[in-house]
Amino acid sequence: MKVVLLTAVIVFAGCVETRSQELACGPSESCEAGRTCIDGFCVLGNQSGDASATDSMGSDADTVCPDVCSRCVAGTCVVDCVGGLACADAVVCPAGLACDVNCEGSGSCGGGVDCTGTVRSCNVACTGDGSCDGPINCGSSRCIADCAGSPSCTGGLDCSASCACDTSCGGMGACAPPPMCVPGNPCTQGGSCRSDPGSCNSC
Repeated sequence: MKVVLLTAVIVFAGCVETRSQELACGPSESCEAGRTCIDGFCVLGNQSGDASATDSMGSDADTVCPDVCSRCVAGTCVVDCVGGLACADAVVCPAGLACDVNCEGSGSCGGGVDCTGTVRSCNVACTGDGSCDGPINCGSSRCIADCAGSPSCTGGLDCSASCACDTSCGGMGACAPPPMCVPGNPCTQGGSCRSDPGSCNSC
């Protein structure tokens, strides 16, 4: 009896491991049709045991999170570029959602970030060294860019058409060239953009 149970456990464990490997996904791995990458695994539709990782675009629970997003949380498309040179192609944020792009990997977001569609807001965190070497274009949405990598945001950052824009260039060699802020002297302070009330913030 013990031998039979041990054999069953081994067979079950083998099946689980194989299935997990087949359904694993990441920034550079896509899921087959009908499945969405949630927390590192391809799941049917947009199902997930974690409600916080489920798409919340409005009240329609059947709406699938766009493929460009790593996950969708409360109407926000989150794009995680965590590995070295991750997101080499331009990240194009989907229309109708807020967009958070996390460029954590070294040299990540080399293709830049495009928020020129009808994006509700655009937050880009360039924390990896050498990240955001491609252009960041915020379009007309509210925009926040954190250029903390050394260097980062060297591909140009344009939020001149944004309704409000805040940038932080803390990384060594970051923001060269300087960001293009909302027009007007009060909106550019110390080489960074500021969404002070008034002409710098029309959102």
